[in-house]
Amino acid sequence: MKVELHIAELIVDGVPGVDEATLRASLSAEIGRLLTERGIPAAWNRSAEISAINAGAITVNQGAAVGEQVAGAVVEGFGR
Repeated sequence: MKVELHIAELIVDGVPGVDEATLRASLSAEIGRLLTERGIPAAWNRSAEISAINAGAITVNQGAAVGEQVAGAVVEGFGR
């Protein structure tokens, strides 16, 4: 199965000094890892397009950990 995920906009507020390229790379890698580990969210069986996901508020660290934490919140948001 091939899954293509397009994130048109990601708002990360209140995290100064986050390198966009590092965030993008770690977000992509972690979403891929989580989907491989957990499988495709059930919400994707209901619709091929999800217009928005509210990942809620999270507490983040700096560097690649930001992308990993955001990815976890996004994947969890698929189930809401």
